[in-house]
Order: sequence, then C-alpha cells, then structure tokens
Amino acid sequence: MLFTEGGHFTILPNALRTIYGETATGIYGILFTFTGLSNLLILFVVQSQFGQSYASVYHLTAVLSFVALVLLVFGFKEEPLTASDSDSK
Repeated sequence: MLFTEGGHFTILPNALRTIYGETATGIYGILFTFTGLSNLLILFVVQSQFGQSYASVYHLTAVLSFVALVLLVFGFKEEPLTASDSDSK
C-alpha cells in the first residue's frame, strides 16, 4: 500500500493541472489539506470503541478503498476543463 501512496503526490497534481489548468495549484492545496484532517480524525477513531477492533477498522478501510477504486474507474475522466464545461457546472 505504501508503494502506491506516491501516486497521490505525483499523478494527482499533473491530473489536476490537465483538468483545471492554472487554478490547479489552489485546488491541490485544498485537497492536500484533507490528508491532515483525516490524520486528526484517526486519533478519535482509534480511541473509540470502533477503533479497538482490528477487524472492524480493516473492513472499513477495505470498503473505502473499494469505493475509491469504483469512483476512479467509472467517475474520473482526465480531460481538460473547457469554458463551456465550467459554465454547465
């Protein structure tokens, strides 16, 4: 899992640049903030009753990873955002 983590820091900025152009830097900064927020959230999860069960945390991360894979495969298109695309959103 740690071998693939580098993709977040190498592929994502380039994909955002392709899609959003010059505004990609700000968008990446906002998205990168969620890494810190999730690390703070895990402190509370580990101390909760849910976090005391290894199996429940393992199953939760497996489900979230599967959801991320499905979103990546079916919901992500790396295409430049045009002016007409931004008007319709």
